[in-house]
Amino acid sequence: MVAAAEEFVGDEINMKQLLNDYRESLLMVNLEQQLIKQKMDTFVTNMQVTQYYNENGQDFLLKEEALKLTYIQSKDSLTTAALIKAWKKKDPIKALESIDLSNCSHIWLDRDKWVLKSKITSTLPESIGDKVKWQKQNKYDLELDSVTYFIKIDESIKPREKSPLSLVQENIVKVILHNRRKNLMKDYEDKLIQDGIKSKYITLYNN
Repeated sequence: MVAAAEEFVGDEINMKQLLNDYRESLLMVNLEQQLIKQKMDTFVTNMQVTQYYNENGQDFLLKEEALKLTYIQSKDSLTTAALIKAWKKKDPIKALESIDLSNCSHIWLDRDKWVLKSKITSTLPESIGDKVKWQKQNKYDLELDSVTYFIKIDESIKPREKSPLSLVQENIVKVILHNRRKNLMKDYEDKLIQDGIKSKYITLYNN
């Protein structure tokens, strides 16, 4: 493989320059890692996340529905019968407390937590998903191939509206840390330039 590469590139490659460029890249990576380790604050508070979210709301528009819901798949006949009975009640969620759901799959019972629609539809047959209108207060029990899909939507946010903070919080933390890293490197570069000017290693010329 190496011989083939040498034959392919011939004399066009400057190995010394490549090695020097690679060495410089490694040094820069190491420098950045050391600066981050020694000087960068890597803790992001909830207040900082919320502030960034409020100031940059247009960056967090939904591409799909965000939902708060209850979702259960049941194949066991006894469990399904109990769920169908509970689903007919005014408050079906409270009735779930007395039902053994250990035989069910793809259970989502955290009604206070936002989730993207695609996370739910990825576990649904397409023909079932097409029957669901992902809007507030809609409730379904749909059967296909001996599996019953129970879906109750408590809240829904449409695409192109602002995402709930909980769904983008992790990304915001990454953005804040990325910006801190960029600023740290820029400040360090500026300091090197100023130190160079003071020690006359660098001379500035006016046009």
